[in-house]
Amino acid sequence: ERFSARRAALDSQVATLQRRADDGQRRLDEVEREDAALRGDEVLLGEIEAQVAPVRAGLEARERGLLAEEAELGARGADCQEREASAFPEYRHCQETLARAEERMQELQAREEESERQRSKLLQRQRDFGGADIRLSGFESALRQNDGSGDSAGRAGGDSEAELQGRFDRLRSADARWAERVCA
Repeated sequence: ERFSARRAALDSQVATLQRRADDGQRRLDEVEREDAALRGDEVLLGEIEAQVAPVRAGLEARERGLLAEEAELGARGADCQEREASAFPEYRHCQETLARAEERMQELQAREEESERQRSKLLQRQRDFGGADIRLSGFESALRQNDGSGDSAGRAGGDSEAELQGRFDRLRSADARWAERVCA
């Protein structure tokens, strides 16, 4: 019995020690797994660190390029603003000149139309006065013939020389006024 009690106590201790050994083994396995994971992480970290340097250098180079491009764009923007500032008054002047030219063109077209109407009227008058011009030439011829012959009986229509001369002067005056209007 004493043996049995001792054996039971020893079995209990063995069971406790076995549990502790199992717990210790589990912890040791966990530590080994964590150690293996840590070593894997260290390898991975080393690989990442090896890749970080080229990436960092690339990013720095890209940043420098972007800064240079930004400076160039800023200079271009300032240049464009300067050009715009200098070109805007000229553009405005061109717009005003164009507006005046268009206005002048409309005015000239109106004048041209008016001139065409006047030309048509003048052509009609010229046709009308053409007959008067022929009569005037006839009167001139008659006067010359009368001046040359001195015969009042040969005058056209029995008009006196003074009457013919008066009519001739009136026609010549009307002809001169008509010519002034045509020229104006």
